[in-house]
Amino acid sequence: MSDGTQRLSRSEQALLARTVLRLLERWSAGEEDSRAILGGLSPVVYCNWKRGRISRLTSDQTYRLALLLQIHKSLRMRFKDRDQASGWMARPNMSFGGPSPLQLIAAGDVSAIERVLAYLAAEISPD
Repeated sequence: MSDGTQRLSRSEQALLARTVLRLLERWSAGEEDSRAILGGLSPVVYCNWKRGRISRLTSDQTYRLALLLQIHKSLRMRFKDRDQASGWMARPNMSFGGPSPLQLIAAGDVSAIERVLAYLAAEISPD
């Protein structure tokens, strides 16, 4: 994983974090799940992010945020309706063994985020 933080200014990093926070809210992720999805943020750091006080992102955080934005993009390509796209994240999915994609990525492992993105990419790619 390259250090994507080198390429983003602090204001771009803050914009990325704020955008993903809104996205997680749209997906109905609770605080604990959101903190895990974002790489195990402490309650204090998460609260600061919610207040717009976003410190420099680590390469892991930048990577996670970029993956989450790609999931959002894939969902918007798959579903025309925003609510349907957001709701997909909360619905149980047998392709993931039963849990919802949101439950899967809330386990905190970045590979789960990659797995959800790969599934969506396969679903929307032409054969």
